[in-house]
Amino acid sequence: MDRRLENFSSRLSSQLCDIEKKIDAYADRQCQLEKIINEIILPSIQVLGRISSQSPKKRNGQEEF
Repeated sequence: MDRRLENFSSRLSSQLCDIEKKIDAYADRQCQLEKIINEIILPSIQVLGRISSQSPKKRNGQEEF
């Protein structure tokens, strides 16, 4: 009985370590994605927003030149 409990405890500890490693890997990926969003995607959206908010007359005038 003691031996089975030790084996179970060992397997459980091993599985918990594996889960912690996976959680850490997902957390690292999330940080990388947040960095990309903050450094590249959001600034690009802001620029596109400024361009699209220009008045149609101004855009039409630019197209004529």
